[in-house]
Amino acid sequence: MKNKRTFIRAGLTLFTILWMLFIFIMSGAEEDTSRAQSGAVCEIICQTFVEGYDQMSQDEQTALQARISFPVRKGAHLTEYAVLGALLALTAASYEIRGMYRGRGYALLTGLLYAVSDEIHQIFVPGRAGQLRDVIIDTCGVIIGICLIDGFGRFMKYYQTSLKYSNEAE
Repeated sequence: MKNKRTFIRAGLTLFTILWMLFIFIMSGAEEDTSRAQSGAVCEIICQTFVEGYDQMSQDEQTALQARISFPVRKGAHLTEYAVLGALLALTAASYEIRGMYRGRGYALLTGLLYAVSDEIHQIFVPGRAGQLRDVIIDTCGVIIGICLIDGFGRFMKYYQTSLKYSNEAE
């Protein structure tokens, strides 16, 4: 049992570090590369959800993509960090950090510090800038990830308890 727990801890720690590396690599993309990636996502969104997009002129398509670019980019920040928050919460739980909020607190603090370091990293990338707004968005993502894991854990505990009582009633 102890070997299984150690394996789970090591796996979660590895996945968390790999996800942090992914975020670091994405943040290290220069402005042109970053805009091209966002543009490709915006185009897919427009093709999928905007009726008549293919009949629009190239200028109209470009203008529409430009209008949704900001929310798409910030949504990507939020999503990246929600995944990080979930991984950090799972990793903290695997180390059985005790205390009502201690594990979540470590996960949140780690996510916040990583968001700050990520924005500092972007200061040194050509065409990119570190922004306080992004730290706030990233931290909100971490909180969402932690809350999703916490909510899932509470649901599973409730579900298992209700199954136990329903089996005893029979």
